[in-house]
This record gives sequence, structure tokens and C-alpha cells, in this order.
Amino acid sequence: MDEMQTALPVKELHNLLQETLGPKMTIKSVVWKPLTNPGENYGSLIYGIDATIARNNTTEVLNLVVKIPPPTEYLIDLFNSPISFWKELIFYKKIVPEFTKLQMESGIDPDKLVQFPLYYGGRLGLTDPNVFDEQAAIVLQNLIPKGYSVRDRLLGLDLEHTQLAIEELAKLHAVTIGLKLKDSEFFKYSVMPALVHVANDTTMETVRDMLRQVHDTLKELPEAKPYINRINKTLRYDYEVDYRLSKPSEPWGTMVHGDYWSNNMLFKYAENSHPISIKIIDFQLGYYGSGAKDLIFFLLSSVQDELLNNSLEDMLDYYYKSFINSLTSLKVDTEKFTREGFDEEVKKSAPLKFGQCIGMTNVIHSVRGVVKNMEDVGKDVNFSAIGNNIRVQKKLLHILQIFDKNQWLID
Repeated sequence: MDEMQTALPVKELHNLLQETLGPKMTIKSVVWKPLTNPGENYGSLIYGIDATIARNNTTEVLNLVVKIPPPTEYLIDLFNSPISFWKELIFYKKIVPEFTKLQMESGIDPDKLVQFPLYYGGRLGLTDPNVFDEQAAIVLQNLIPKGYSVRDRLLGLDLEHTQLAIEELAKLHAVTIGLKLKDSEFFKYSVMPALVHVANDTTMETVRDMLRQVHDTLKELPEAKPYINRINKTLRYDYEVDYRLSKPSEPWGTMVHGDYWSNNMLFKYAENSHPISIKIIDFQLGYYGSGAKDLIFFLLSSVQDELLNNSLEDMLDYYYKSFINSLTSLKVDTEKFTREGFDEEVKKSAPLKFGQCIGMTNVIHSVRGVVKNMEDVGKDVNFSAIGNNIRVQKKLLHILQIFDKNQWLID
């Protein structure tokens, strides 16, 4: 996409940057471009901005990513943008610094920290920075010039990418638990409010409509017929045990990312093309729950089918060992975090993620170029239909086989 020379979509960018760079910082020039294609992200508009700034008698170029709300009232309601933007703003502004502080005080090697894009500034609205409007904004470091990139969602992750993603997820869950145990007051009054669920009535109705349509697709597939009764029971259980209301078993409660799949992670590569680093992005949907929920959705949504078939148990084991190692590095007593307890969390969490696993398949495996622009999305949009193709049907059947093999469907 070409860099744009027209008016910057984000108003008063200088005020946003001055939050962290100081009041004497000035912007000399900017160039910008959209960073997401149609269908890659509906929850926000995302721009890449290269800003030439001056401060302390020096000039430098900042590579930035700026997120602002989606362009239609329907999408703002669907993603509950007033809440989701507030959650992500609090995450970067208040919670990430405490994550970093805890890890540094624990003596963890800086190269081993769970790390996030640098935060430069944010607001809920232009008129009042604490009241949501269409100019809500979060300004972060653009990781692409640093060598990071998103893996092609249609390829699936191989073993190297998968292990990096699992290890980083385990670190995120562990550092959340570490903060909960070591600074319970901050966790209770600053972290937990930011882990409120974003789902509203519009969100839940859209999700259930997606599931109804995927359910109808499965009913028409001959290969799915042996599973239909258990599919029905598992989806009914998913409906009845609303994930917004279900409570995690302690001490396993942590920050669930809520949307941990390959589009929400960026990888950096060595000269030999092997992935060596990862950063997690998009923290608008986080909630308090069992980390096993993130793990199940990640594995079923993002990992290559052959790897799932041959190494699922190995990947569960890899997560558990990484999680325990991370807790140990934070000097957290791991006695209560037994392997038996983890296996129970996986067993309880999997049926509750079945709906997300099959519901998101159409989106994740949609063919490029068939999805509407965000400006054209209204209540009539059919998210399930955008990817209903042979590839999607094959993936749905594979998810069923994995759930069946591991006894994750409700009998």
C-alpha cells in the first residue's frame, strides 16, 4: 500500500506523543498508510505512521502504529469499542509497566522477558481524553521496521513457530499470576477492572448467529454425522456455561488473551529464516479465566494440522513446563500448580472453547479478497459466509476429530 499524503486520520497526534516524550516534543512531518487489509481486523482501524519529530535539539523518525475505532456504529457496538479501547489502553499504560517491573525485580534476563510493543500515548476521546469518541486512539511502536512480521494465517504454524508462541503465552499467564500473588492490591484494583468482558448483547447475538450457521454447515457434511449429537450437546453446554460468567479454578486464574491466534502475534527471524522472537499484540478482549482456554484456541486455530495430529500432547506438555519455569523464575511457589491440575483445566476448558474454535474457522480460513471493507459492514454482514469453502469444511472436520480423539466433546 502506498504511503498517504492526505490528512492524517488521527487528530492531534502530537498530544498523544507528548504523553511519553514530553511537552517540548514537536512533529516535523508524517507519512502514513493503512496496515490491515479487508477482513484482517474488524475491531479497529490500524495505521502505520512514520513521524519525524524534534526534541532535545535532535531529530528522529518514530515508526508508529495507531489504532482508532472502527468506522461504523454497528462495528463499534459489536466490539463494544468504548470498553475494549479502555481495556487495551489500561493494559499498555498501567499493567505492562508492572509486568516488566515484576520480571526485572525477579532477576529475569531482559532477553527472556515477556515483552510488548512500546507504548507512546493514548486517549479515549479527542474532546475529553476520558470519554470515548471516534478519535479514541492508542499509539504503539511499529514492530515491522524492527524485523517483525505476521505469519500468513493460511499456512498454519510449524513446530518452531508453535513452540515460540506457546512459550510466550505461558510467560504471559505466569507473570499475571505472579503479579496477582505478589501485589494483590494492585491486581485487585487496577488489573481486574481491566479484565472485564467486552461482550454485550450485540456481540453475543452475532457470535451465536455465526455458530448457528457453522452448525448448519456441519449438519450437511456426511463426515460430521457421527459427531452431531455430541456437537449439539457441546454447543448447548457452551451456551449454558456463558464464558462471561464462568469462574476459573484457583490458583489457575490469569489474564486470558481471548483472541490468541496467528494474526495476533508477530515473529522476528534470524538470517537463516528461523523464528527467534515473538511479540503478542491486540489486548482488547482480555478477561480473567483459565489460561488453558487461550492454549486450546491457539492450537486448534493456528497450528498446522499434521502437527496437531502427531504432537498435541507434546505441545500441552511444552506449555505446562514453560508455565512452571516462568513461575519459578518469578520466585512463585509452584506446589499448587500440579500437572494433574493443569490437565483438569484443559479438560474443563476445551468444551467451552469449542464454539470459538469452529466459529472462527470461517474468518481465519477466508479467501483473501472476498471480505467487505469495514466501511460497508452493517447488521446484514454474514461473518460465517465469508469463508465457507472446501478449506473451511476440511478444517471444521479436523477440529471435530481432535475434540473427539481427546474426549473434549460432551457425551
